[in-house]
Amino acid sequence: WNVELVCQTLGPARDVFTAGDRAYLCAGSYLVILDVSDSPHPAEMGRIQTPGIAYGVYVSGSYAYVADEEAGLRVIEISAPASPREVGFYDTPGWTSGVHVSGNYAYMADGEAGLQVIDVSVPSRPVEVGSCDTPGYAWGVYVSGSYAYMADGEGIRVIDVSVPSIPVEVGSCDTPESARGVYV
Repeated sequence: WNVELVCQTLGPARDVFTAGDRAYLCAGSYLVILDVSDSPHPAEMGRIQTPGIAYGVYVSGSYAYVADEEAGLRVIEISAPASPREVGFYDTPGWTSGVHVSGNYAYMADGEAGLQVIDVSVPSRPVEVGSCDTPGYAWGVYVSGSYAYMADGEGIRVIDVSVPSIPVEVGSCDTPESARGVYV
C-alpha cells in the first residue's frame, strides 16, 4: 500500500485523521481506513464510497464524520473497519469541506454558508441546530472550548459556540493569503 497508488486509483488525498493504530483518509469520493500499527507499512482495512467528494474527516467513538462537499455531512460507522457503513447524513446548504466534532455536535465548514452546527447525538439522525454566516468561503474548522475557529478564505474567524443553537462571531484576523485550514 502507498498513498500515491491509492490517490491514483481513488482520487486526491484531501484529509487524514489518526486515532490509535488507524488512519482515516479522504481520497476522492472514498473514506479509506488504514492500519498504521506498522507505520512504515500501512495496510488498507476497508473503504466506503461517499456520494460527494470526501474533503474532511473527524473520528469520534465508533463513527467517522465526513465533510462530503456537495453531499454535506456523512456519518459512517467504523466499528467493523473491514465493512464501514453509512448510518446517517445531513445535507448542508453549502459545499462542506471541513468538520470537527465536539461532544454531541459536528461543526461544519460549509463553503459560502459559513459554519453549520449539527447535533449528532443520534448518529443516524443528524439535525442542524445552528449556523453562522461568515463573509468568506469556509474551508476548515477547529473547536476548542466554547469557540469554533474557522479558516474562512479571507482569514480566521472566531465564533462563540457556547450556545450551539446561537453561534456568534466574536473576532477575526485577516490573513495575507487564502486561509484553508486551522488548528488550535
